[in-house]
Amino acid sequence: MGWKIVAASNTPAHDWEKDGKEVTGVLLGKRSGVGPNKSMLYELELPDGSKKAVWGSAGLDGAFLAIAEGQEVKITYKGMKENPKTKRQFKNFEVAVNEGRA
Repeated sequence: MGWKIVAASNTPAHDWEKDGKEVTGVLLGKRSGVGPNKSMLYELELPDGSKKAVWGSAGLDGAFLAIAEGQEVKITYKGMKENPKTKRQFKNFEVAVNEGRA
């Protein structure tokens, strides 16, 4: 068995402040253990054919457990929210799946 070269993804990450509060696309893949924080990274193909990556978070990771590759998903950034127990701020998202798309 030989060595296989694995290229890093150069898909740009979605910036919720600069790129807009919503992103819609088809889920192309999920990668775990990415970056210094060992985060999840979700790659989407947008309606115009371009690709965007979305960094995972506790809320997004939970929602994406129920989303399969090939499904169309819409992620809406709802702003910062405070955890009532820890009082820490976190990014709050709403995630929806297009049930009309096979």
